[in-house]
Amino acid sequence: RVPITVQICLQDKLLPPQKQQELADLLNAKTVVMEDSGHMLNKRNRLKFSRSILEHLQNPNAEN
Repeated sequence: RVPITVQICLQDKLLPPQKQQELADLLNAKTVVMEDSGHMLNKRNRLKFSRSILEHLQNPNAEN
């Protein structure tokens, strides 16, 4: 089993949050909800994106 974190961006118009959650459920992944972020989180909100990645790397098996 490989630890996975799915970042769910509630303002994403390209990939609706429901589909993002379906992906997370399918992969049995941890989720991080980004309430004020849309698609391209890594470019529009670099700090929030980076923190999420760092948290996953530091504690990949943490529960939601």
